[in-house]
Amino acid sequence: MKATENELIFIYNSQDQNDKKALGYVQSLDQYVVKNWDISENPLTETQIAMVAAQLEKSPADLIDRHSELYKENMETGTYSQHEALKILKHNPLVMQTPIMLTEKGGHIMTSPFELNDQLVKTASSDKF
Repeated sequence: MKATENELIFIYNSQDQNDKKALGYVQSLDQYVVKNWDISENPLTETQIAMVAAQLEKSPADLIDRHSELYKENMETGTYSQHEALKILKHNPLVMQTPIMLTEKGGHIMTSPFELNDQLVKTASSDKF
């Protein structure tokens, strides 16, 4: 799951209002070919999750949203091995932190739909996301 030049892969959860706002903004960009991936409809495989984590320079466990209600209600707190985190994210995709933007230069987990422009400006002026 690697973006090519002028391509932006946008991983989001369509059940989250902020993710949907960010998606609308991403789709309005004309400098990128945007590929959307809705994890609520099409969960990532363990291999894809590992690739996303590597592009973000994070471990799979770092992709778990420990603030989500689903996580708080259904999962044990603590630390997870890479293998355990991959299984959790594969079988419970809605506990993944989203939205995630991937470009050829790397990736970023967005905390707000409004930070997209800042990240794209940084990307344009850097060799790393």
